[in-house]
Amino acid sequence: MRKLTHTNLVLWAMSLMIFPLIGLGEFNHSEWNRLLKEHVVPIKGGQVTQVDYDGFLKDREELGNYLISLSRVERLKFKSWEKSEQLAFLINAYN
Repeated sequence: MRKLTHTNLVLWAMSLMIFPLIGLGEFNHSEWNRLLKEHVVPIKGGQVTQVDYDGFLKDREELGNYLISLSRVERLKFKSWEKSEQLAFLINAYN
């Protein structure tokens, strides 16, 4: 496993903090949630997380399908969402 940079760690932490918001909107992030739960593990008493990149490679088809679903969201649909759902979507898309 490779360690995350500080910037990536902050973004991962933000995506983990918004889990409660993710289920409320119109976009289904359940596949991304599953991948994160399976391939991101807390270490050092929860102060840091590590990403199992090899694990993500094994699930590349699922990850690819999720990325395709992100790319299919139309601008008008995105703009119709609540701000919290837009934020969740953008953070997950960035990650």
